[in-house]
Amino acid sequence: MHIAYQLDQDDLRPPGDEMAEAPTGPAESGQDNRGGPWLSLGLLIIIAVLGFRAVARDLISLPLALAAAAVVLWVVSRRWRAIRGTPNRLEAVATGRHEATLSGGGLFAKSPRGERNIPWREVDSITSADAHTYVWVKSGPPLVIPAGKVLEGEYDTFVRSLYEEFVRVRSMGA
Repeated sequence: MHIAYQLDQDDLRPPGDEMAEAPTGPAESGQDNRGGPWLSLGLLIIIAVLGFRAVARDLISLPLALAAAAVVLWVVSRRWRAIRGTPNRLEAVATGRHEATLSGGGLFAKSPRGERNIPWREVDSITSADAHTYVWVKSGPPLVIPAGKVLEGEYDTFVRSLYEEFVRVRSMGA
């Protein structure tokens, strides 16, 4: 089974992403952010520095100071990742003409960036939302198939076959 489709930039929003139309700033949304995560991160760093100065005065307290530093570093790094956000895996998907071919061993995908074989064991899940089907792959960008931009093949038949084959292979333990 084979499908060819055109992928445009507007197809690369995360599924269910209403943020594109949502207000972007506090003035637009009516919310008062009051510093948000930056304020808590700054306070955490100030408290940590003052605490280290008090604890590190003694050489006996050095292991305690190092342990506290490790905990604060861990908390700060987690907070920093929360501020920055997780990378959008859809950003790595190229726009243009794409092709996908379904086989017993997995999927063969062709895009403007090249070709790749995706064995079934590399497919995490298949979801459909907002007139798109997403094939989420363990490593690498997902396949995004927009329903309204199919050039060759039939969207519904391909997606049904794709999902049925995925479920069949998963039920066999692959």
